Amino acid sequence: MGKRILVVDDDPQVRRLMQLALKRQGYEVEMASTGEEAIAKVVTTKPDLVLMDVMMPDMDGFEATKRIRRLPEGHSIPVIFLSALTQVDAKIKGLRVGGTDYVTKPVNLPELLARIEAHLRSTAPPMGKLINIFTSKGGVGATTIAVNLPFALRQVAKEKTVILIDWQRPIGDAGVFLGLIEPRSLDVLIPSIDAVDEEALQQVLVEYEPGIRVLPGLSDPGLAPKMTMEALGNVLEVALTMADYVVADVGQILLWDEPPLITKDIGANICVVTPEITSLRRTLQVQQSVDREEYDFWLLLNKEEMPGGINTRQIESYLGHTMMGKLPYDPATTTRALNVGRPIAATASRSKFMKALLQVAEHLYKSGEL
Repeated sequence: MGKRILVVDDDPQVRRLMQLALKRQGYEVEMASTGEEAIAKVVTTKPDLVLMDVMMPDMDGFEATKRIRRLPEGHSIPVIFLSALTQVDAKIKGLRVGGTDYVTKPVNLPELLARIEAHLRSTAPPMGKLINIFTSKGGVGATTIAVNLPFALRQVAKEKTVILIDWQRPIGDAGVFLGLIEPRSLDVLIPSIDAVDEEALQQVLVEYEPGIRVLPGLSDPGLAPKMTMEALGNVLEVALTMADYVVADVGQILLWDEPPLITKDIGANICVVTPEITSLRRTLQVQQSVDREEYDFWLLLNKEEMPGGINTRQIESYLGHTMMGKLPYDPATTTRALNVGRPIAATASRSKFMKALLQVAEHLYKSGEL
């Protein structure tokens, strides 16, 4: 007897087409049109794999998968999401709630069949946590924070591994901050970004020190148009299976057509602000569009007490939220680190900046989100 696959989709035509295609490959096929029916069939038919639609009435595929994972019969079944949703958040959420894989519609049938075969002979690796770092405007020091946060996380969460991804457009600067001379970078990955896998990502990651790997950003601005939301999602899907934490420097959020925010079950969004009115106005614009019930959207103040800057109490009053952390204005320390091509964590580990960043890392770690 062939392996049994449960197809879950509210569209009868999709169910019928999937049934025909799968039966031709020798699989037994069960079908469900709702999330509730899918949960029941996992118990009664004990499928070897589930193909799960995301957008369904009453109960979406994410919630159905959560409930399936709580069942003794469904704890380890591979679940492949099939969805027209291509956003980074949707893909990662699917994996975070217990999905094994995520395939976007319209489905390429040979690719889907290959993924089914692969998942029926293996188990999915555990997922790490994602920390998105972005800004409402340029020049606020987000990259300085992004390249130093992995070191702070390693100090707070012993033995945990971290991958830093530089997704700044059109050119990345993390490699410069870390003193990487002509490193393998995102330029190498971009041409095959739609089919990125662990082997491909491993080839371009730079092991900066034990436990910390880096994907340097673009050096060719002509490739920036290919740094799409879907491309970022493809990279993050793989990276989150390779490390305990992934820190992504995603640049100015207002330059994205669809902001790459991540929900609470995936990780945390950190918006870096500085004590000057342009940064604050744009940050207010961003946060007014964020549903804080769904997203952890934390504000991190950089360059506190900058000469001529707005004081912290006024900033928090203006934005209507307290800062998750406050990093001091210390241009000498940050400039020195940049010029020698080493993170502040290495050049000034006892500086006020690093002590404050360690508190941020500890807050992330103890919050339960990471």
